[in-house]
Amino acid sequence: MTVFSGSLEDRHQGDSKMNQIIAKLNTARNQWKKFLGYFVLLLVVIFTAQVLSAPFKANAAVPKILNFQGKLTKTSDGTNVADGNYSMQF
Repeated sequence: MTVFSGSLEDRHQGDSKMNQIIAKLNTARNQWKKFLGYFVLLLVVIFTAQVLSAPFKANAAVPKILNFQGKLTKTSDGTNVADGNYSMQF
């Protein structure tokens, strides 16, 4: 059993103050939700912009050694040269 001392007017005034506090808390909660929604949206936009603006890089490298197979001939008559070491410049 709850005992309330005071007039009915005082009790109504207390309820009114409680309702005002609850209304302020609800307003603050709604503002916080709105802020979080905009913040998450901003993060998604920034992340998407970063992903789309990153250049696509090819991972293939240019080879430093070139393998070439050919036939070494004499320029005068086109016959094959003898086996051995030859210095070449390309």
